[in-house]
Amino acid sequence: MAADFDPYYKWLGISPDERLPTHYRLLGLIAFESDPEVIEAAADRVMSYLQEVSTGAEMARAQKLLGEVSRARLCLLNAGKKAAYDEKLRARLAAIEADKTLRSDAASSGAVSELQGEDSLSPIESDLFDKPPPLKSARKRSDAIAPARVPQERSLEEVEDSNVGSRRVLIVAGCAGILLLLFVIGFLFPRPSNNPVDEEPEVPPKVASREGGTDSFQRNPKETRGAVIPPDPANPSPPSKDAQRTASEEDLEPTASDGETNEPAKTDEADESSEDEADTEPVEEKAPAKQPIGFVELQIAPTDTKTKYRYQKQANHFYSAEGSTSAFYRLEVSAPSGGPLAGLCLEMHAPSHQTATLTNMELKSVNWLGAIDSLGRGGAATVIDANENAGWQLQFNGGEPVWAVFAAKGPFGPNFLIEMKHSSNTQRLPSFRLWGITGSGTLEEMAQAVRDRVRAEKPFVDFVARGLPAGRTGEVGLGSLFLGKEKLAAQLFGGNSNPDGVRFSLEQMTSEEEDDAQRWQFILSGDEQTPVAALTLKENKLSLGWLPAAGELPESASLQNGLLQLHIGKHVRSVPLREVKEQAPLTYNPLKAVKPQIEVPAGVPAADLRLVLQFPEQTFGVNKRVVLSLTGAEKEQEISLRDGTILKLVASFKEPMIILRMKTLLRTGIEDKKGKKRTKDVPLRKAFAEIPELNARTKKGEKIIETIEAAEKYADRSRLKTAEKQEMAQITRRWRALGLPQGDFSKEQMEKLRGVYEAKQEKIKKRSNQLQLLQGWAEQMGDAEAIEFRLYTLVDGVPLDLVRSTGWVDD
Repeated sequence: MAADFDPYYKWLGISPDERLPTHYRLLGLIAFESDPEVIEAAADRVMSYLQEVSTGAEMARAQKLLGEVSRARLCLLNAGKKAAYDEKLRARLAAIEADKTLRSDAASSGAVSELQGEDSLSPIESDLFDKPPPLKSARKRSDAIAPARVPQERSLEEVEDSNVGSRRVLIVAGCAGILLLLFVIGFLFPRPSNNPVDEEPEVPPKVASREGGTDSFQRNPKETRGAVIPPDPANPSPPSKDAQRTASEEDLEPTASDGETNEPAKTDEADESSEDEADTEPVEEKAPAKQPIGFVELQIAPTDTKTKYRYQKQANHFYSAEGSTSAFYRLEVSAPSGGPLAGLCLEMHAPSHQTATLTNMELKSVNWLGAIDSLGRGGAATVIDANENAGWQLQFNGGEPVWAVFAAKGPFGPNFLIEMKHSSNTQRLPSFRLWGITGSGTLEEMAQAVRDRVRAEKPFVDFVARGLPAGRTGEVGLGSLFLGKEKLAAQLFGGNSNPDGVRFSLEQMTSEEEDDAQRWQFILSGDEQTPVAALTLKENKLSLGWLPAAGELPESASLQNGLLQLHIGKHVRSVPLREVKEQAPLTYNPLKAVKPQIEVPAGVPAADLRLVLQFPEQTFGVNKRVVLSLTGAEKEQEISLRDGTILKLVASFKEPMIILRMKTLLRTGIEDKKGKKRTKDVPLRKAFAEIPELNARTKKGEKIIETIEAAEKYADRSRLKTAEKQEMAQITRRWRALGLPQGDFSKEQMEKLRGVYEAKQEKIKKRSNQLQLLQGWAEQMGDAEAIEFRLYTLVDGVPLDLVRSTGWVDD
């Protein structure tokens, strides 16, 4: 791009003489336009065009100009701000009219020479409040943004200015004739030169034209309405407008809140010097510095009046859409901090096997460059494709959120309306969040930034906690970390709490090698400070190992009773320095009492042991964790399991073994003879003995209900046919055999009686089904290794793992 590129002139058709432009001029409107729809439509057209031309090296200028247009739009669409702005504008108009009247009076009295020294407003500046010129652009667009200029009637003052101009033209013509006569005389009768060598004729200075060429004469006449005033020879460079600006004009100067630039007018001398420098040594404009990619949390309005959706904010900036069956999402989006955006990131999360289909995402005045999603199958690109109706079909797995990055062709404002369609009322986004992407970068760079941000939320996902090897020799790898822009910090717990009085400390070392590695050493305190172990981070991989001195110092083994804690930003991970012992899950059988055992490693301080039991949902029907303290007197604990079963357990510690006693019971609600409700706990094996009896009662209940339904047909009937009498006699015999109450019953009484027995039948079936399901589960379980556990002790208040089951899963 040329060094003299003027975005106001090339993109908006605002020439340098029109600085500073008003809000109305920026939007291509006539002054004091009062229709908000017209103002908004004009702002949208200008912003849309600026987004189209903002590519490559022009992006920084376009972003600045977009900010000014956006602030002008906000000012003119706000009734209070517009009124205040219009008041200042009218004050400046009055000052301009007063200046024109003063010049007209001075010209009529022959005081033209006095006015030539003043820096009056140009006709473009005086006209910009009522007749804005049409919008120009570098692309010669056929659809101009600004409205056409409307011719206006000339006022009396303008007619007077025209007469004065005519007289002035005659005077100028006479002076030109005299000068021409003197020139001819001088040519015919030249003066002899005292210098033997001909003098070099003076060449008028070249002035850079607007198109980048040069002119051989100075084109800088001062223009007013109906007259042309030549430059004053005594003062070729009139003072700048800033020096002549009145108080009313200073009040009207645009501020940062109004969104207009504050560029001082350049003097002719400054123009000439800069143009001479441009002729002698062209200056190449540097491309704007690349801004780092960042993320801005976007907020969504809680309700949408058109679709009736309610967007409720959840944890971690996620939202849920509720309260409507509309096929469209319509989101009013805003950012707490301003600034143009380069793209959007949409994250979605849902339970396993849930689906969603999205299509036709639109933002007003935003054109999309492309899209990349975390699934890597190109589905997100169909969301912004107007010709694609299939959309992005998603299948969630309940794990990591699915995300998509949408890059715009040009920057856009942080406050916007986004519309998106889903294919059916049952397939919608259960949980989602939006991030605004700032800075500059390609679509792939934006997607990589999102990958890094998601990865930074779980920096220890590929980390494996392993302690120091046994035998005080060797090294172990702890896995990979993701640091991003963070630093790793390490802290030692238990260094001063060893039972044998040995003390340790952790110190970070200054590396003399240029390998960008971080190193820490575990120092054994004593007569000498001896390093016995080291922690090393290199290329995001962490390792832990003994140093040679540890093999010669038996007391260094006590370091294994300590705990290493790692910090990456707000994320923390604990690493026991003792190798955590793994053991099979605890054996469990719901049909009998069991006594599983856990061995505590030798040399471990057991003053404060904790045992955590984990009951997986796929096995026990619930996902529960129970923490048992192994100090003090034994206490029985109850754990509610599936379908009304409870597990009663007692834990005790007799060094070096932890012993558990567990039995499974079925808790049932019953009523005593007085009608009071209470609970009764029955061993599962005894409860299963009820199943045959319940099956028999179910069959009898079915016969009773069938007999009552047959008797209902003859209720309230006094006369029966012979066949009906025979059938009624059979019903009566079955009635007595089943022990039903005797007597004559009306049809209404029959219905009530049937309802009572149907309710009893339902309870019996429910109890029988419950026991049969539990029986199948218990038989399938058998002596299974089903209960996961974790044994740890507290070191300086921080858990230090000692033993874990092989299937233990951390939170």
